[in-house]
Amino acid sequence: MEKNITGFYQALEKASHITGAGDSEGPVDFKQKCQELVTFTHSCKKCLTAIERTHQNIQKIMSSSNMLEYMDMSLLQKRVADLQSSSQGMIKESTEWRRHLEANSSLMKRFDESRVELERVLKMAQTCLTERGHPEELLKKHTVRKQLYIQCDASCLPKGLSLKGTVGNNATEKS
Repeated sequence: MEKNITGFYQALEKASHITGAGDSEGPVDFKQKCQELVTFTHSCKKCLTAIERTHQNIQKIMSSSNMLEYMDMSLLQKRVADLQSSSQGMIKESTEWRRHLEANSSLMKRFDESRVELERVLKMAQTCLTERGHPEELLKKHTVRKQLYIQCDASCLPKGLSLKGTVGNNATEKS
């Protein structure tokens, strides 16, 4: 039974290390950590099942024995209850961790898409500012591009700033 209790706490510690760590660096890291978390959760459940089975066997032996019938089992029952509580806490924490990381992953993807679009527009603007040539031709060319800047103001910049604020707020909440 002690071997299973030790195994339970080791798996619980490793799972807590994953859920307590900072955000993932990418989708591969997220998938790997999720798989590790599933493995540690499964290990905890397996150990807890073995502990509960052993506890039930001990209770049966105690109740069927005249000599052991009055032995105090409260300490063992408390320990099993603590393990069950720790298991439930780990499951809740891992579910919350996964939900938080999936939300951040989605926000970061949208933020990166917005950033790429904004960089494209800024590069085009930089090209326009450094362009040399006949003033009247440049004026005609840039009048056509004016629509691009209006489009940028209407969608790209506010969207990017909004996503940046959301990602920043989520990072602050996590701390």
